Amino acid sequence: MKRFVFISILLFITSFLQAQNWQPVSENCKYHYKVNNSTLILNTIQVDSIISLENNQIQYFLNRIVAPCDTCPGYNNYNFMLKNQPQFLMREMIKVSDNQYIFRDTLEFSIAPLTKAGETFVFSEVPYIEASVFSEGIEVVLGQADSVKNIHLSNGQFMVISKNYGIVSMQDFDGNSYELVGFENNDLVFGETVSNFNDYFDYNVGDTIQQYIYEGMFGGPPDCSYTTRKFGINTKEIRNDTTFYKISGMYYTWGDFSPIISAGYFTDSIFFVNSINSMANAYDMQFIYFTDAYNYEGFSYLEEFCSFVTFSQASNYTIKFLGFEDISFNNLYFISYTNEDLLMNANMEYSITYKLLPIMGGWFDALCFEYERSDYNMGIIKDGITYGTVYNNSVFENYISVNELKFQNMAVYPNPVERNGVVGFQNNETMETFTIYNLSGQPVQSGTCYNNEIQLNLTASGIYFIQLKTGNTVYYGKMSVL
Repeated sequence: MKRFVFISILLFITSFLQAQNWQPVSENCKYHYKVNNSTLILNTIQVDSIISLENNQIQYFLNRIVAPCDTCPGYNNYNFMLKNQPQFLMREMIKVSDNQYIFRDTLEFSIAPLTKAGETFVFSEVPYIEASVFSEGIEVVLGQADSVKNIHLSNGQFMVISKNYGIVSMQDFDGNSYELVGFENNDLVFGETVSNFNDYFDYNVGDTIQQYIYEGMFGGPPDCSYTTRKFGINTKEIRNDTTFYKISGMYYTWGDFSPIISAGYFTDSIFFVNSINSMANAYDMQFIYFTDAYNYEGFSYLEEFCSFVTFSQASNYTIKFLGFEDISFNNLYFISYTNEDLLMNANMEYSITYKLLPIMGGWFDALCFEYERSDYNMGIIKDGITYGTVYNNSVFENYISVNELKFQNMAVYPNPVERNGVVGFQNNETMETFTIYNLSGQPVQSGTCYNNEIQLNLTASGIYFIQLKTGNTVYYGKMSVL
């Protein structure tokens, strides 16, 4: 049986490779390119649709991207973007014959892949550029031996094409270098690929996730709440393109004026949609349209908005951003009524940023008038391995037990205080023990109180909360550390 399966796979791969036959871009394939030695895949080429033309010619429409509108006002602030823009292989590829493929849009050039070593063909008419096949032989492409042709252009640039993987490397008219690093054809994958839905949201029963949630109201005195919650995946169900999870766990919430608001246990359900338009599956600068933003991957507040996906790198993870990473408030766009390709920034009245991080899931930010919310995953225990930060259950259980006790606020002095200073409390009771927490809710110092004073031993400046216990009463104070 194993021999039969191996032979079947081998025949599938062989038949697929034979079907390519020097075609630069083939249907049902994805070609992943890095640009100018980039660490991330910045161009993904694939065929969106096909039309049969006269004389047995075939017109292939290639996928497009969003690009800045450099002729629009406010170009430097990305106030206007253009969708349906070509990548380096243009919008269309016309197959005239097995030995002539025309790529055209804002520019036009041709590739004659059957040209033999020592022969030439016209690469571009305007400007006139001639291509010469310098050498032909067997080389390793994406870990596989393949027939390769090295092509020199009369303008000093170069191109490498492969029988089975299309364009291996080339330079565009601006001198940018594109290098093929990955290739996909259905379930057949070689080299690197763009991270997708399963890299971000493939949780399993038994996995544990810890999240941090921030909410703030503005327009008056700032009053923010902070929640840390930890939950486990109890059940997992896949229905068509949607994965449903039932979860249960613990949480604690604190605020600016009420350090501990609530703590307890909870059960909930979450779901993620593995759609073709999900940003988890998007390539760099892919256009995203919010037809019903409320149901968009379980998070949203908007309708009839659009944006695009950009990539960034964190350690060995690829992060996907809705909009630009460095413009946190201007990530949503309207489609112009006068030009359907023109995207107009929605400005700062209401903005949303949704970041995706492999293994650890999503990060969701929203900002609107007098309101801000941020959700992100601090860490996950997946298949017994911990990624990021996941607190011990005792941290949550302590808050839950405290929540059942009497608690009061207490003034701390001096405030602010130095990192290694001494703080005291305005209270007639004798405090017994203390625990100091940072804004993430993580304990950073604990011990016994002496004469209602604490010798601080903190390593960083910032805002901290002090929890003090005496008998059946819990007091909380807030201090600023210099």
